[in-house]
Amino acid sequence: MPAVAEGPLLVTAEPSHSQRIIAALRKEGIESSVIGKVSADTSMRVLHRQDGSTVPLATPAQDPFWPAFLKGLASAPGPV
Repeated sequence: MPAVAEGPLLVTAEPSHSQRIIAALRKEGIESSVIGKVSADTSMRVLHRQDGSTVPLATPAQDPFWPAFLKGLASAPGPV
């Protein structure tokens, strides 16, 4: 049973490569933008909104994809 994920693609890259990556994606018809930066400081898990407000980001206990995927896999009729 193949798994298909349809959703946002997040790319982590050196900041100096950002514009080149964005240009390459745009050339393929894919719009993109820089949405954040990686920090080693775990206290920095926040979202800074364009209006200047800051929202803390909670780490989920579990990715909700996996329970749904495993439930579907368990109810599959057999080898595909």
